[in-house]
Amino acid sequence: TAYRREASRMVAQLSDVTHLPMSKITNKFATDHCRHHRRTAPVAANRRMQLVRAAMLWATAEGHLPDATPVLRFIRNKEAHRQHWVSDADYTAIYARAHPILRLAMEFAYLAAMRRVEVCRLRKAHIQPDGLVVERVKGSRTSLTLWSPRLSAAVEAALALPGTSDWLLHYADGSPIEPAFLTRMFRLASVNGAVFHDLKRKAISDFAGDKLAKSGHRSPQMLRIYDVSNPRVAATA
Repeated sequence: TAYRREASRMVAQLSDVTHLPMSKITNKFATDHCRHHRRTAPVAANRRMQLVRAAMLWATAEGHLPDATPVLRFIRNKEAHRQHWVSDADYTAIYARAHPILRLAMEFAYLAAMRRVEVCRLRKAHIQPDGLVVERVKGSRTSLTLWSPRLSAAVEAALALPGTSDWLLHYADGSPIEPAFLTRMFRLASVNGAVFHDLKRKAISDFAGDKLAKSGHRSPQMLRIYDVSNPRVAATA
């Protein structure tokens, strides 16, 4: 899966840590690692040291490290949440340049506020009389996106893809598309620095109803990262 590939990539990037004796993996080492990558990859550096910290906690709990092993504490790089909003014009431009399967994936991501992996996991069994079931990841709530003419058209187009498969979006041999495929295809079609995940932000920001229910998030704090719309207020009387 995409998460396993990312974990493998992070482990490879931690080659400077995995061969160190435990006595060298200190709070200062972790802080220095984050500082060293502050300008080039601040978030990735944070995640690598968080992975090391989690591994040490697991190893201590399982008895592979002494109980007295200190918990790794370090100063993380500041993380700025991405706020890019894909305009309607940019969406249209990307859609026009996109691979046919990417076009369908874009529609699902925007109409149902879906992540890449959620789009890739769509099955034909998720098609229900009232709408499309969205099985969310990262602890978000699974939801049902009600039918609209545009969503119905996207599903009908997906069902017409060549090949036989239980997956809604698939290759001709029936195998499901992968998140990495969507990333590559979107990068080729992108304008103004947009990435595929920005479509979820656009979906939530553009939605006029209950944004928390639309997003599947369990807290308003998480929703604020995705909702970049400006409030519409009446003029003072």
